[in-house]
Amino acid sequence: MSGNKVRHTGMKSVTSQRSRRALERLLAQGGWEIRRLVLEIDSVRSQVNVECFRDDGLWVRAVKHPSGHGRLDRFQRTECLGQLHETAAGWPQSRQIRDMFLGRQYTSGARNLMRVLTQYLVDNASHPVSLASMRAAWAPLMQPRISHEESDEPF
Repeated sequence: MSGNKVRHTGMKSVTSQRSRRALERLLAQGGWEIRRLVLEIDSVRSQVNVECFRDDGLWVRAVKHPSGHGRLDRFQRTECLGQLHETAAGWPQSRQIRDMFLGRQYTSGARNLMRVLTQYLVDNASHPVSLASMRAAWAPLMQPRISHEESDEPF
């Protein structure tokens, strides 16, 4: 994953990087990959923006809005070689990405959103992963006063 940026200080940075790698390994066992991770859980102002992609094109986005509610969106991505409808005839084909919306679930608060996300990742893993191990892998990244901001943009 290139383009990652991490904002941490001192020992918490090393711990956070180890926690992130442990989570990535567990998710990979279930066929998932983190493409975006902005996670800051505290009592005053929490931020959640997480995107996980499964190896077959299913992907999920968990976002906590400033209003306090959380939202889990689910999509199915397909890729093909083609042209947009507006493209003139004879123009070369290009990679087309289509995300089909599958559903949405609302939650109250950041911690509840993360509980729903971890349950979804376990329930929809390509290969079995235990809920206990998934929760344990996310737990260090959800500690208060540590900001985890990483992104691996697919484009």
